[in-house]
Amino acid sequence: MYDDETNRRSVAAVSSQNWWFPLFINHRWRALCPIRHRALRNDARRCVGFHCLIVGYLLFRSTFVPRILGVALAIGGLGYLANMFATAIPPAIEGHIFPYIMLPAGIAEIALTLWLIIRGVNVLRWKEQASTLERLVKA
Repeated sequence: MYDDETNRRSVAAVSSQNWWFPLFINHRWRALCPIRHRALRNDARRCVGFHCLIVGYLLFRSTFVPRILGVALAIGGLGYLANMFATAIPPAIEGHIFPYIMLPAGIAEIALTLWLIIRGVNVLRWKEQASTLERLVKA
């Protein structure tokens, strides 16, 4: 994207303002950056994947929103986890399958967001379950 001269100017501009910058930028660090970035991306996908699985399960068990949203979100969570494991294949192939693996997650997250904005939760069931819980706590 940029030529080497542009990179040298950028590093020179930053290093002239920050005396510590050359301590961290060397050939080893530059070699590790893509690997570290990929590892951090996998950590994020793992967290979001498990989050979607747990929230999908909770939505499926609750009666406040349609159960299909919970199932879709759980499938989306599996997509995040599958995409995390897809980084073991070459990046060129990963770039081609990324949209297909992440499509269910995107659709599920958008559907849940729109459902909660437009329809919200079922208030009658919410109050019914809250009153049942109050009765159990008082007993």
